[in-house]
Amino acid sequence: RNYGVFGSKDQKGIPMLESGTSTTTKIEFPVMEQRNSNGLEVVTAKSLRVTELVASVVNFFTALEADAFVGVRGSTFSQDVFSVRYYQHQDRGDGVGENNFVAGPNGMRQLFGPAEPLPCK
Repeated sequence: RNYGVFGSKDQKGIPMLESGTSTTTKIEFPVMEQRNSNGLEVVTAKSLRVTELVASVVNFFTALEADAFVGVRGSTFSQDVFSVRYYQHQDRGDGVGENNFVAGPNGMRQLFGPAEPLPCK
C-alpha cells in the first residue's frame, strides 16, 4: 500500500485508497427524532455496530468516483463497481467508465464495456 498497486520501493505504482474501519468510526449519523442542547443528536457507526458495513459503502462510492478502478475477477464488489461505473459514466459521456481494470494471476488488463458475468457453480 505504501507504493501503490504494482509499485515497489524503486517504482511508483497506482495510488490506492481504502477508507477502512478507522475512517468509518468518525462518521456520525443524525438522529432526527431526538434533539440535544446542540439541536441534534448523533450516533456513530461504531455505536450502531455497523462499522464494517459503513466502510464498505464508503469504499463503494469512492470507487465509483475514482479516475480509475482496479478490481479482481470473481469479486462481487469489483463486479458491482465495474458495472455501475460503466453505465453511470456512459450516460455522462465523460469516459471514466472505460478506466476499469481487472487484476489477476496473468497481470492486469483494461475492461471495455460492462463487467463480465460471474461464473455460477
